[in-house]
Amino acid sequence: MSKNSKECYACKRPTSTFALSSHLVPWHEANEDVSVMPLEVYHPNFSVFKFTIIKKGEGSVFANIHPNDVPYIRKIDTFLYQRYMEQTLSPSSQDQEATTPRQSSPIFSELIPMINGTIGGYLLRNGENGVSYLRANYNQFAPQQQQWVHQAVEWFQHGELKDQLCSSINLYKNPAYTVAFKVGTHKGKTPAEIICSNQHGADILKTQESFLEKNLSKFPNNQKLIDAIHNAFSLLSQGYLLPPEKKQYSSERNSFELINSVKVDKYKTNEQGLAMVRSLRITYEFGMNNSPVSISIENCYARFKDREGKITFDSATKQDVKNFTFRCTLAEWEAALSMIERQMQMFEMVHAAEAFRAANDLERRSREEYKNSSNPTPAHYQQKQNHQQKQNRPPIPNQQHQAPSFNTNEVVNKLLVNGDKEVSRLRSQYHQMSPEVKSAVTNIVELYNNSNGAMLPNQQTPFELLAQTRKVSELTPYFQQAGHSSQNGSLLTAISSAIKLGKMACLS
Repeated sequence: MSKNSKECYACKRPTSTFALSSHLVPWHEANEDVSVMPLEVYHPNFSVFKFTIIKKGEGSVFANIHPNDVPYIRKIDTFLYQRYMEQTLSPSSQDQEATTPRQSSPIFSELIPMINGTIGGYLLRNGENGVSYLRANYNQFAPQQQQWVHQAVEWFQHGELKDQLCSSINLYKNPAYTVAFKVGTHKGKTPAEIICSNQHGADILKTQESFLEKNLSKFPNNQKLIDAIHNAFSLLSQGYLLPPEKKQYSSERNSFELINSVKVDKYKTNEQGLAMVRSLRITYEFGMNNSPVSISIENCYARFKDREGKITFDSATKQDVKNFTFRCTLAEWEAALSMIERQMQMFEMVHAAEAFRAANDLERRSREEYKNSSNPTPAHYQQKQNHQQKQNRPPIPNQQHQAPSFNTNEVVNKLLVNGDKEVSRLRSQYHQMSPEVKSAVTNIVELYNNSNGAMLPNQQTPFELLAQTRKVSELTPYFQQAGHSSQNGSLLTAISSAIKLGKMACLS
């Protein structure tokens, strides 16, 4: 297998390979109809990092990410890396938190012979009748017990007793709530859920316990479920078995998504006219300690939809689906991600001087154009005026041959308000203008006509949208969407012209 000249990292297995290649293109290789500035450095469409998975005898699949996506990916990766290392290197602390109960309140832990249980359990079982009994026999309790009674009744009346119970004994971390049946008719249910959801739940658990004990020698893991059943009965006897709240006792997430990218290439189609769809999904799977990073790439053909510049596909029409998965160690994935960052650093350093020089040149030309358009009086005309003033003669009257005052920003802003009326006014004064002003006016009118030469998906011309919003930024998304297709030349010209007019009017 010949090695790709753009390849910058590879991770190999006996039957598969994950390869990373760098395809970075500078801004100056973009076409004129692509909106990109020198300091953006990267070509907005063609600069990509290519992820490829190759399987021996089965072929290959690939997907791309843009350099602009890398900073966000690094932020998420840093968070997931820390979570993974905490869970992997310090399991004892997490296990202790999950299994060691918090310091229990005596309201839920101290047995009171007088009520044959704890004060908290007694109130949970008997409700208002329990409150009445405790109050009637308040003087028979020991001084310390009286304080417990007072606190428990207060919690009960304020609806806080169950919450205090959960907090005190870490209720939903108990095995009765965390260990579930893995097979049979009760698959996925915990002992607590079975008791609380079925009036015959206790009998069901006793039957299941007997069955589990008979097969304990064959399946040692049955003991965990047996202990969970015992825990459920213990909580039930104390009055502490509350209806499960899944959000509180569900197991911790063990899979986190780092990248989920789907891109439709409508220019690459099969014989049926279906477009190529490339999907990239990278996840951290905490349960896979040896290779926790999963890279999945899917390539297929599907029917695509292009609505208002947004390209989607119909998953029900997938054909020729090829989906490969490659698992990396943490060191391998971090090496790949670090290589991506190094490629970006090298690319930016190589093109930095050129980018800054080009940006400075554009800024200088822009200032010069603005200066010329704002002060268009010809030099020879100014000299003649000065000569007349020196001779104490009155200046030349404002006749037809005198150049009218002209300000680009002011003219464009009037154009945004009046449209065709402003164009007519400029044309009526055209013969009075100096050559410099005529050139500026011609440019503005041409941009105006071009900006009305195509319709946006919202049935407005780019000029109309600019005139309505007074924001150049409103046009940028349309420009980027139109740039994905070579068939949108007229629309790109119209949007580009409107953007130039907006910048002349100093709109952001």
